[in-house]
Amino acid sequence: MPPRIEPADPQADEKAAGVLAAMTKAIGLAEPLQLFTVVARHPELAAALTEPTTLLIQGARTDRAERELVILRTCALADCRTEWGIHATALLTAGLLTEDRLDATWSGADPGWTDRERLALDLAESLHRTADLDDDLWRRCRAVWSDEEALELIAAAGHYRLVSLLANATRVPAEPWARRVPGSAA
Repeated sequence: MPPRIEPADPQADEKAAGVLAAMTKAIGLAEPLQLFTVVARHPELAAALTEPTTLLIQGARTDRAERELVILRTCALADCRTEWGIHATALLTAGLLTEDRLDATWSGADPGWTDRERLALDLAESLHRTADLDDDLWRRCRAVWSDEEALELIAAAGHYRLVSLLANATRVPAEPWARRVPGSAA
């Protein structure tokens, strides 16, 4: 199914070409993601989304695996197969999670998470469900993460909720190279 908004044509739109180049470079890819090409139809919005994406992917202070657990679970709870697949592929390629553990971020199963991993998933689930962290969860978060790390993880959940909304509502297709969610067709 094609996206609801025609992807930007960087050959025909100089502003879109510039923002696509910046977005692609910001996360270290050779080619722009399909979501980028759709969002680039609004170059100012695309440019505004680049900075938090860059910070959360390239410049974050949090442990990458913990941050990615928040991102993966946020995407799963939002039923965003497109973005989940992109991040799942990156984690699998980097050797940060096994296939079973990646699949569990989609299903919500517990393959024996560490306390910190479970905490990252609890944070994502609470923010998705209530847009808040109750006092007990906040205390548990603050026992292991600094102010900066807690803020980054909350921002990651919020940012990837926004990314999920954009990808889902505009029907951006999955990247052909990205991992598929458990139980879906290839």
